[in-house]
Amino acid sequence: MTKNPGASRIRITPRDIQVIREIDEHGFRAFSELRSSSLKSYSRVWAWQLMKRLAKAKLIDEVRTGDGSLLGWKSTDDPLLRDFNADTSGKINRGKAPRYGNSFYHDQEVRWALDQLKNLSSISQIKTESKLKEDAFSGRGRLSLREMKQVSASIPDASFILKVSNDPYRVAFEMELNRKSNKRVELKLEHYIAKNEYDLILYVCGNDAIERHLKRIYEHVLETSPQVRFTKKRGLIYFTQLQNLKADFKKAVFIGPNDDFYFQEIA
Repeated sequence: MTKNPGASRIRITPRDIQVIREIDEHGFRAFSELRSSSLKSYSRVWAWQLMKRLAKAKLIDEVRTGDGSLLGWKSTDDPLLRDFNADTSGKINRGKAPRYGNSFYHDQEVRWALDQLKNLSSISQIKTESKLKEDAFSGRGRLSLREMKQVSASIPDASFILKVSNDPYRVAFEMELNRKSNKRVELKLEHYIAKNEYDLILYVCGNDAIERHLKRIYEHVLETSPQVRFTKKRGLIYFTQLQNLKADFKKAVFIGPNDDFYFQEIA
């Protein structure tokens, strides 16, 4: 394999490897996110110089707006650097970078929430939307565009395992920051409730109006959907708002059909 000329002339430090792996894991990182994680013990100037050096060496790619403003960095698209030999002890196993199909702000908030979840001992096996899609399409062969849309429509923003009193619960995590059509929401809620793929479904809403909108459709599905009415075991759906998570992630109350819960009581 021919190495990238720029990369071959720079010294890759353990801190560089940590930054590159973090970006690979999330697919994208803003400077503020890196400064609160991999680069939190370094000055702003030093951290900025490190990122410029890695981007110049093409080990990561810059993400800019239409007017040229820098938003952050993503995993490199250069296939020659997927297995770039970072140091003498081994290689960075780059793999395929996670991709998000929604708005930048939505993706940023999802990444923030997943970072908080990783700090909870009761949470494990976190999967991003891109990983769930990869798993869903694996081994299916050729699908029509309609079939691909149907599969994608049922995939949450993330999933994880929540352990409560040593019992594992499969959890789907959804971040709804914009109002979607009634039909689109209805189909997804129906899938969650009836398919028994997840035990719990957590919805994080952007504001009061979105939360009321989702709850109205949820009640409508429970009352009118034949598929849901004849389901013996239903997935339970809980709602909260993003501002509650931002105020105190562990104490943010998720409101369910029969009870409420918050992460602190099970952390």
